[in-house]
Amino acid sequence: MTSSRQLIRFDRLAQADLVLDAEYEGGTTGTAADDPLQRLLPVGNQGGFRYKGSVTRGDVRLVVLYTSGENPDWPDVLDEKSGLFTYYGDNRSPGGRLHVTPCSGNIILRDAFAAMHGDQNSHARSHRSCSLPRPARKAATSSSAACSPLAPPL
Repeated sequence: MTSSRQLIRFDRLAQADLVLDAEYEGGTTGTAADDPLQRLLPVGNQGGFRYKGSVTRGDVRLVVLYTSGENPDWPDVLDEKSGLFTYYGDNRSPGGRLHVTPCSGNIILRDAFAAMHGDQNSHARSHRSCSLPRPARKAATSSSAACSPLAPPL
């Protein structure tokens, strides 16, 4: 039995909910403004770690992990049964410093891990995260979208 996916049109993204297995249509101008993710969530439009807040101030409140899933040498994969997301990121050159990446993604991971494994106050500050595959130019498929609350909403 084949299920049909719900399609959310680009002009309706600002009011749309995140729905597992839905498709979120991208724009058609050929620019970063076509990215449906920014219209769905208040995060940036570049890099694998897209977030709200500041990494340097330590006040990141929302993190979205964004992947194209298209690099066979670094296969990002979401196991839908376990919820485990294997993500390789952009620090793929040997010899580079672990926490020096263009969008500070590894710093976000380090801080989230420390918050989750720290005292009660740091656990309460830990991030909420979502992972969505990279949208196609005209239609963003979120068939493997997964939102995982790592802590209660702030």
